[in-house]
Amino acid sequence: MPTVLIGSRKVDLTNLDKVFWPEGYTKGDLVGYYHRVAPYVLRYLKDRPIVMSRYPDGINGKHFYQKEKPEYTPEWIETLPVAHEGAQRVINYIVCRDEAHLVWIANQGAIEVHAWLGRAGRLEYPDLAVLDLDPAAHATWRQVIDVARLARTVLAEFGLAGFPKTSGATGVHIFIPLEPVHTNRERTRAMEAAARLVTGVCAFATTERAIERRTGKVYIDYLQNTAGKTMAFPYSVRPHPSAPVSTPVTWDELESLKASNQFNIRTVPDRLQNRGGPLCRAFQPSPSSGRPAGTCPVTRVIPFTFWAPKTPDSAGIHRTPPNPMDKSGRGGAWWTTNGHTGWPGRWFGRPGRGGF
Repeated sequence: MPTVLIGSRKVDLTNLDKVFWPEGYTKGDLVGYYHRVAPYVLRYLKDRPIVMSRYPDGINGKHFYQKEKPEYTPEWIETLPVAHEGAQRVINYIVCRDEAHLVWIANQGAIEVHAWLGRAGRLEYPDLAVLDLDPAAHATWRQVIDVARLARTVLAEFGLAGFPKTSGATGVHIFIPLEPVHTNRERTRAMEAAARLVTGVCAFATTERAIERRTGKVYIDYLQNTAGKTMAFPYSVRPHPSAPVSTPVTWDELESLKASNQFNIRTVPDRLQNRGGPLCRAFQPSPSSGRPAGTCPVTRVIPFTFWAPKTPDSAGIHRTPPNPMDKSGRGGAWWTTNGHTGWPGRWFGRPGRGGF
């Protein structure tokens, strides 16, 4: 059993030759990948409780999600006890602190790294929100990109910066850095508002939870923001053929991608070496505020009424004229309502424009 020294930590590695993917990628390839990309992964993952998605016999074997730390967890692995609402016991989550933690986690056969959107010490006030775009049956990759672009525009109207990454499967995740001062419920309501604005103007976007009603559409999952939910984080490997990686991309780059699984454990390390991480700047402190760049201090919501036509254009997108009932000058370009009469909703404003 080889032992590696990472910083001051000794990490025992096991079964490195075991094949995890039918293409021949091994557990050693998985551990080596996470070791190489650790400086980039830890920008997002550090201090977050994680859930291990473990595949001890590779992607074609049995797998399980593990929240509670294993009994054999080394003493130097940090954990965080979390009492879930309504739970009968406290769960001791592993908190990823450094490169040694990440390599140890990978050696558990944890192909995927799922993490909370809040950090240890402020779990109830997350510093990230997410919109998870998942194409249903018969929806196209082009439709996913179009919905992502609409979501970006809506977020910009809120004064928020959205950063896309491939899911590594079929969809796109949009990560939105936030100032950690608002509750999970407030964050979820904000992302629900954004999602409904998009579905209001795009006929092939939906927030419908029933899978059978999503056919041909892109599902916008804003419920990933509810308390206790975890997401596959940037540069997480996915348990699919060819070992794809959930990879941050620029908005311009997203336009040219052919599929969500375009990057894998062989190509991502070189990509990072040559290009860096597009999402990294979102987690660099702003010189003026000390907060990560792109964060926005959402503080309140105000009522609004918007107007929109019932029928989308040939591209499936509602092109909405200004709302004649809206005297604020904001217009009504995004919310599709119950026809030409409009209906009350909630608007998360832009800083300095009556919201936030």
